[in-house]
Amino acid sequence: LVGFAMGEKPPAWVLQTVIAMTGILVIGRIIFISKIKIPDHVEVKRNIGKSVKEALSNSSLVGFCIYICFISFAYMTVLPLPMLYLKKGLHCGDNIVQIISSVGIFGYVLGFFVYGKLVRQIGIRNMLHTLFILIPLSFFFCGEKTPYVAEIAGVLLFFGNFAFACFYCAFSQETLSLAKPGNVPMSTALCQTYQMMGMGFSRVAS
Repeated sequence: LVGFAMGEKPPAWVLQTVIAMTGILVIGRIIFISKIKIPDHVEVKRNIGKSVKEALSNSSLVGFCIYICFISFAYMTVLPLPMLYLKKGLHCGDNIVQIISSVGIFGYVLGFFVYGKLVRQIGIRNMLHTLFILIPLSFFFCGEKTPYVAEIAGVLLFFGNFAFACFYCAFSQETLSLAKPGNVPMSTALCQTYQMMGMGFSRVAS
């Protein structure tokens, strides 16, 4: 709706208003998260060197970290490029880019919402690998002469962000299952470091 209201070439103050509205929504998210009741923090002294050594000695965890790094590098390169291509290559209006971006965000939110049901009913691994292959391949065949290219990009971004949300849930679930008891914080930190490395390299590459 905001995209339709903006028009093709909105003035700067309209874009600034949209950014401000987004900031307000983020503040609301923080307020609701702060209301979640969690157990009181109990401080535990840990030997960092020992925790790192234990995490690195877990071959299953290290293998999963490397897998996550490469997946993040390969797939996170894909998602930003369609938006840049729509804006710089096809010269779509700001309203079209905003609408397509919103469609992608909706897919992201929906992925988190339905992940639990998908895991219980059909599993997630094969579906994610299939989407990780088909979505970049579909983008590859989209070009300036492709009919309804903006609409196709919106659909692909919807499923792309949906897949990323499910991937993120599966990543957290698998990390916790592979971590050795008593060393969950360091194991989680190791996996997230590899994931961020992959995402960082992908941003540089894109």
